[in-house]
Amino acid sequence: MVLVGISLLVVSFIPFVSLDMDTTVATITLVMVLRGLGFGMFFMPVTVLGMNTVPLQKISRASSLNNTIRQVSGSLGIAIKNLLAFGRGGYRARVALTLTIVDVESGQIVESVPCAATAAAHDAYVSGTYKNVTFGGDTFFRTPLGEATAKAIHRGVHGLLERVPRVMWEPMIASVAGRSIMLNGGSRRGFKPGLLYEVRGPGRQVTDPATGDLLAVMPGSVVGTLRVSAVDREIAWGEPVRGAGFERGQRLSPSAEVVHP
Repeated sequence: MVLVGISLLVVSFIPFVSLDMDTTVATITLVMVLRGLGFGMFFMPVTVLGMNTVPLQKISRASSLNNTIRQVSGSLGIAIKNLLAFGRGGYRARVALTLTIVDVESGQIVESVPCAATAAAHDAYVSGTYKNVTFGGDTFFRTPLGEATAKAIHRGVHGLLERVPRVMWEPMIASVAGRSIMLNGGSRRGFKPGLLYEVRGPGRQVTDPATGDLLAVMPGSVVGTLRVSAVDREIAWGEPVRGAGFERGQRLSPSAEVVHP
């Protein structure tokens, strides 16, 4: 039984090497159950065997000495463990964020990037409250949580810059040749034969009169309506349904109108 207990203890201590913030509760529970069984199957038989070798008249002293050594050793072990823990890393923090870019005109989500980061502090933080810590200030970003937050934001912004195009695509007229109108996208962009689009002229920008910041872009006036007649993967063709003056660069917007041929 002692050998079985030692084996369980050895097996239960191995997972402690790879424990981190992502370790599941089920894994920790299994490790602790194995550890408890190992302690029970090892210490109790060893204690009984040791006490059986003590003369009967000294059994009380031996029992007291055994309990004292066990309590002192346990307390000393916990103290050493805490000291090593603070020396190796102190506090660790993990932050997970999702950065999202939304088109302010349509409300459509353009891109979304999940990001996460961890950070550790080699010194123990004595304060038990963050009331005096200001988010966004230098004090906050010197804490493990602040450092992890800064890393996560940096990774998220870097991911967005890699995935978001420099110029956002929008449906437009690519070229006009008589009644044949070529569009700047095909099936990959959602064009389908028979769909109707309103053709609009240049939009009008609305800016703040004091700061000059762009507040909104008002859609241009409707020039006419066209129907998608043919679609390839990268390009599509349309034909006028009504209106005139179609030109390269005019923007398209889906039409809710139903026009019968």
